[in-house]
Amino acid sequence: MINRPVAWRRHAAQRAFDTACGACHHDGDGPRLLGQNIPLALNSNLHSTRPDNLIRVILDGVREPVSPDVGFMPGYRDHLDDAQLAQLIGYLRARFAPDKPAWPALTDQVARVRALGVAR
Repeated sequence: MINRPVAWRRHAAQRAFDTACGACHHDGDGPRLLGQNIPLALNSNLHSTRPDNLIRVILDGVREPVSPDVGFMPGYRDHLDDAQLAQLIGYLRARFAPDKPAWPALTDQVARVRALGVAR
């Protein structure tokens, strides 16, 4: 096992972001794999008083209308459990909306939105 410096050890939510989201939602001029690469700091869902819309988008993705202007985002409903999604959302809020307070009880809020079913 390689003994890496502490700087190499990343929080689980950051690793989830890097692996599930980072290919499209990266900083800089990287590839536009599935459409737009709009900086997440400009995403109104991250600045909202409630996380419901962000939860819904991560659960169900952006499927229609798919175009180079809008893009496509897969849903993670079947890939992340409530705790993982809550960690990821907390990380996104802290990283991309650092002037906003943390959303409370995220695991409960994720479970509530997930129970509403798939958005149509």
